[in-house]
Amino acid sequence: MPVIDRNLAAVLLERTRHYPVVTVTDPRQSGKTTLCRTVFPDRPYVSLVRHNTIRAWLSVLEASFLAMRVPAHRSNLRKRRIKAPKLHFLDSGLACHLLGIRSAGELRHHPLRGAIFESWVASEVFKAVTHRGEQPRLGHYRAAGTEVDLVIDLGTRIVLAEAKSGATVTPRFFGGMRRLGGELENAGFAVERRLVYGGEVRRSRGGAEVVPWDRLPELEW
Repeated sequence: MPVIDRNLAAVLLERTRHYPVVTVTDPRQSGKTTLCRTVFPDRPYVSLVRHNTIRAWLSVLEASFLAMRVPAHRSNLRKRRIKAPKLHFLDSGLACHLLGIRSAGELRHHPLRGAIFESWVASEVFKAVTHRGEQPRLGHYRAAGTEVDLVIDLGTRIVLAEAKSGATVTPRFFGGMRRLGGELENAGFAVERRLVYGGEVRRSRGGAEVVPWDRLPELEW
């Protein structure tokens, strides 16, 4: 498969002429490894930790109900999407401890507050389904311009859920659910949209049910 030329390729080559070690940083799943392997096809590719070792560690965490992998939602929508699973800690307190967060005040201003909140919502949905004796059918969706935190397959319908730690609801919170939900409905699926947020008022907005974080257990997942 041909690879689109990257603007950074020439810069990367230039840097290696002057420095013995060059670090490439960027968001995850943005093509860092592909870039390096394309620019340096004659250099060996070495992973510091073997994939089998990582899988074994993750299996232990999952078997201990400390973490879970949420796979990418599978649909017939013809769109390039991220297929890698998301990793969520089932114990948000443990996650905060590992990050060195010791108080609610520290969490309130921590740069990973949003990610921790998302993992907490995912874990609560997972627990609600598991405690009914059912197998959770959770997924996530991420494609160009569209991202939805949780895609829950309930058989007769699909629930799209976004987790936002902020107490103020803004229109951009609904963008991913609106786009993906519209595509799923056009494909014949029944869709519900839910926003779990850090506020206190439960209401409907933007075609979605807006639910405060402390009322999450009231919902059927």
